[in-house]
Amino acid sequence: MTTLPLSLNLAARTGTGRIEGAFSGGLTVFRNTFRADTIFGYGITKTEPVFLDPDWVLIQYVDALPVGLRIPTTSWKALGADLGAALNVMANDRFAIRIEARYFSCPTKTVAWSFVYGSYDGMFAPDIKGQPFGVIEAADLARSGKTFKLPVNPSYVEGSIELVFYLGGGRRD
Repeated sequence: MTTLPLSLNLAARTGTGRIEGAFSGGLTVFRNTFRADTIFGYGITKTEPVFLDPDWVLIQYVDALPVGLRIPTTSWKALGADLGAALNVMANDRFAIRIEARYFSCPTKTVAWSFVYGSYDGMFAPDIKGQPFGVIEAADLARSGKTFKLPVNPSYVEGSIELVFYLGGGRRD
């Protein structure tokens, strides 16, 4: 996931001397990009007759196929907000250390997983090989109400320690 925020903030500064505080916040436009790959276990069963003297018996294997899921690259823009606070500690007239924390709030977006169709081997039983997972199996899941959606929340907290150099003519007041 990548998030590019562009903020328009109002700021206030408090304190004088060696230590001062700063607060800011406002509207933020986010440009988000997200992609993901994973697997899920698709349950299957396989039965086969086996001759165990003196009779034929039916053996059942229960397993899961590691079916691929993918969210292709998805981009979207959203309107949110940010709020931050900072503390400036002046070392001298032209240099300070700033400690800052900022929260970026962006609305959640729900994206859908896509199945990766193909043949898969069982995860546990060595006798289950090359089992297909395709459109029919995906349709069966959809009919039974199984959905594969992921809520993506791009909100985050940012912290920083900064070196601030004041350029210009002397002490700030």
